[in-house]
Amino acid sequence: MKVVGYAGSRSAFSKSICLGEKLKTMLREKNIEMELYTARNNVVEECRGCGKCFDEGLCPQDQEDSMEYIRKKILEADLIVLLSPVYLNNVSGAMKTFLDRIGSWVHTLALSGKMGIVVTVTDQSGQEFVSYYLQKLLLQMGCNVVGEYKVVALEELDQEEVIERIVSNIVKAFFDQEQYISTADLENTFQYLKARFVNADMEQYKDESYEIKYWYDSGMAECETFQEVLNLRKLQCRSDVHEV
Repeated sequence: MKVVGYAGSRSAFSKSICLGEKLKTMLREKNIEMELYTARNNVVEECRGCGKCFDEGLCPQDQEDSMEYIRKKILEADLIVLLSPVYLNNVSGAMKTFLDRIGSWVHTLALSGKMGIVVTVTDQSGQEFVSYYLQKLLLQMGCNVVGEYKVVALEELDQEEVIERIVSNIVKAFFDQEQYISTADLENTFQYLKARFVNADMEQYKDESYEIKYWYDSGMAECETFQEVLNLRKLQCRSDVHEV
């Protein structure tokens, strides 16, 4: 069971990073290893808008900053935790930059077969939109969001209790194998994208377009439902384990 977290904060006094570190410690007590990456300790440059991630399936900037390594770790993970402070009723600039860099995954459902947890931290307001936004993006990348947590720093709140709830949720989600359970929202997302990338008009371009080629090479083009995609991912995961 692999958990990867990203905290979109550069603050030396970041509550989001603090929560992530405590979560990492508590998960270790449950024999679940979590790797935590932060905007403070990693270099993630702003997207230049070149479009190569959509056209060619790669980002040339990955060779220049920390994203190649972080991207690899996320794709290897079973569960992704996004932690963001709320700035001006939105995600932090650092979190938005990170999301821009993985934005092409919304066309390939690259996080299918993975689970997600969203944690937002604010002093007063803005969490409803920020939490919804983060959940929506994970969903559009094929990730089953199994929990959202809102922490209001100015409230009298036992953060240890919040983290214990997150840990309990993660343990249960792994036990129930929720990464392989589809939802109505995931099914709708899959059907919309399949109609866009898998059809007679688009198939002729599969050798020219990374996104169309990915749908065919990954086996998703042959699937009628997203649950079939998850079943395929489960078989692939078992095969990888046996090979190791």
